[in-house]
Amino acid sequence: MRKRGFLHYALFTLLVVVVYVGHSQGNAMQSSPPLVPNTPLDGGIFLLLASGLIYGAKVLYRKD
Repeated sequence: MRKRGFLHYALFTLLVVVVYVGHSQGNAMQSSPPLVPNTPLDGGIFLLLASGLIYGAKVLYRKD
């Protein structure tokens, strides 16, 4: 039981040190600008949605 308490303490200390060192390195790089709001969705998303709906209907039909 005592060994497990030491592992928890060591893990907690390690996480605190990692966060402290990571935070002290300065600001992160600036993120890229967001995508254009008029970005169209391609047809692949709609095919994936349609196949999911068909599969769901098939599963529901088999349950009855």
